[in-house]
Amino acid sequence: MLNRLKNKIAALQKFSFGDELKKIVEDNKDKLADLQRDQLVKGKDSNNNYIKLKDNHSYGGGYRPFTINEKQRYGKGTGAIVGHITWFMTGKLHESIRAFISGDKFRLKSHDFKFEKLIIRSGEEAIGLNADSRREFVTEVTRPNILKVYQEKVAGV
Repeated sequence: MLNRLKNKIAALQKFSFGDELKKIVEDNKDKLADLQRDQLVKGKDSNNNYIKLKDNHSYGGGYRPFTINEKQRYGKGTGAIVGHITWFMTGKLHESIRAFISGDKFRLKSHDFKFEKLIIRSGEEAIGLNADSRREFVTEVTRPNILKVYQEKVAGV
């Protein structure tokens, strides 16, 4: 019994919550990009406000009439949404969004040439997970995975 207790203490001392959490986030970074895409489809920014185009004050920060016409003519599914800014027409931009992990932070970026232009037009807050998306990541990914790893490395010892 004493050996079991010593093993449990050693496992607890060896367990690094921070390191395990970083690994979980890295292993599930595609989910971060998925959450960003879902958020953009809803037209929401990192503060959970509707994304506005800063250079379209005459149109309330929404799409200009030309863009509305193009989206209605050619847009399919999300590409046809004109009631709020989605950053979506063909889907190429959304598909190109990736999460990049550095230390204990992540950034969502795209190599698509429109990405930086849209950030300039919409503001830095247009990209980044809002509280709802972060909560979903914790609930669906972080919490169950950290419990699983803890069970394997500490509780199961």
